[in-house]
Amino acid sequence: AILGDLYRELTEKFETMRRKRNEMTYESGTLLSRSEAQKAFSDAIALVNVSSNKIGTRIGRSGS
Repeated sequence: AILGDLYRELTEKFETMRRKRNEMTYESGTLLSRSEAQKAFSDAIALVNVSSNKIGTRIGRSGS
């Protein structure tokens, strides 16, 4: 909601990864493939960049 609809797909990917991690940690789940792990890492970088930009924008507006 904070990042808006534009980033909904990206945040939903993290929800999916959280569920997979939870299953792997607490149940006898399947492991991630190397490509899934690499994609998750790329998505994490994208989310951090988007979040940092949003935070910077808010700080810039509140500091003026």
